[in-house]
Amino acid sequence: MGRGRARTALTLQESEVARPAAPEPSHPQIVSRLFLSPRTVSSHLYGVFRTLGITSRAELRDALKTLETRETRETREAIAAGDALEAGDALASPQPEEPPSAPPKQ
Repeated sequence: MGRGRARTALTLQESEVARPAAPEPSHPQIVSRLFLSPRTVSSHLYGVFRTLGITSRAELRDALKTLETRETRETREAIAAGDALEAGDALASPQPEEPPSAPPKQ
């Protein structure tokens, strides 16, 4: 990620750390649950807070709910658009032509 470009989604690792952190378990509980070092958990949570624009774990639960709602909506829209495209492609694609028959042998 280049300097000055903001991310709008969490990385997979950030997501895995953020979800158990949302109900506010302690760092040691997250560390033992995910088999990560305390420093790794802190690093990922820092990235999560920065990406979501929050400053505390109290805000994390609501921010994750909002993010999940948006991702679910975007996924549904993408699926609907993909279905429409596939249906349109099926209608627009020409049927394969029959190969020309071989000239009769003389």
